[in-house]
Amino acid sequence: MTSDTLEVGGAKHYGRLKALAICVAMFAFYFALLKALGSLRAPLIPHLAPPPGAPALWWRVDLNVTLAGLTDVIAALVPVALYLKLRGRSFAGLGFNRPGTILAWVAVLAGQAGLVWFDTHLGPVGKAPGALGPYALLASAVVGPCAALAEEPFFRGYLMDELQRGRFSTTAQIAISGLFFGVAHVSYLTTPQGWSIPIFTGLLGMFWSGVYVMAKRSLWPTIVAHMINDAVLIPSIFYLIAAHFSR
Repeated sequence: MTSDTLEVGGAKHYGRLKALAICVAMFAFYFALLKALGSLRAPLIPHLAPPPGAPALWWRVDLNVTLAGLTDVIAALVPVALYLKLRGRSFAGLGFNRPGTILAWVAVLAGQAGLVWFDTHLGPVGKAPGALGPYALLASAVVGPCAALAEEPFFRGYLMDELQRGRFSTTAQIAISGLFFGVAHVSYLTTPQGWSIPIFTGLLGMFWSGVYVMAKRSLWPTIVAHMINDAVLIPSIFYLIAAHFSR
């Protein structure tokens, strides 16, 4: 046992600085991989012509969410899988092997219902024409599962597990993981939404991290909430961004 490591109940606990450094390094790896894969996918989009009768903007949204979703899955899960393999740990231990608690399910579904109401009545969903059309629904079917199954294991399961091993308090785990989640969305700063999306996602990430703790560190409640959130919200946001830059 070294000075910055401690074995407690069979689990290795780190010093805070070491745990935070691991989280920062893994996030940097994820972010760099995401950007590298994004630069590879960009040239493909102009060569994928829409089918006859497809709305041009919604077709562009479908292409973007499909390719972005796949790159997000790779960028988030590959680093975590490699790290867990080296450490002799499993994906299941991040929160897939626990169903969650009733309180966590009620809290996250109630919160998500409120967000869906806001998005459809006051948010971007009401501003995107054709938001319930077949091409919009296709985008929803792709982006919801991809985002949830990529980002929840990384930002809730992996990062919060590392912070817990670093003996950060529960409050600090929630705040730091939410901060990372907000920073992961800084690419939206170049869009008309500006700072609103990184700030919103940072706060939403803290809420989901709190639910993760409430669920006794089960990922399932936040996976379902994330899936609903992105399926409802992201296609319309991508549509509004595409419409803005096509003027």
